[in-house]
Amino acid sequence: MASSTLNQKSNFHARSNSLPSRPHPLVTQIDEHLCRLKANESASSSSSSMSQKLSGLRNLYELVDNLLQLPLTQKSLAQQCNDKQVNELLNGSLKLLGVC
Repeated sequence: MASSTLNQKSNFHARSNSLPSRPHPLVTQIDEHLCRLKANESASSSSSSMSQKLSGLRNLYELVDNLLQLPLTQKSLAQQCNDKQVNELLNGSLKLLGVC
């Protein structure tokens, strides 16, 4: 009798919901910084405004750099088969550094 109960239990399959994963908080912060920079793009070109824009770019670069330093990001980049995409990402990071 016990073996038939075991067989009945093993016939049931557990289901799990696959919920979309939330982005890393750094990704959210980067998106917010980009929105602010785009909104400030048409602001005046006074020296204080330019200083604020450059400061915003520096902060954005630091966030992107922090994201690139995460172990999961490093692992993903290391596993990336398409060198072109990795090179484009790194070139974009270098261009951003050049602007700052």
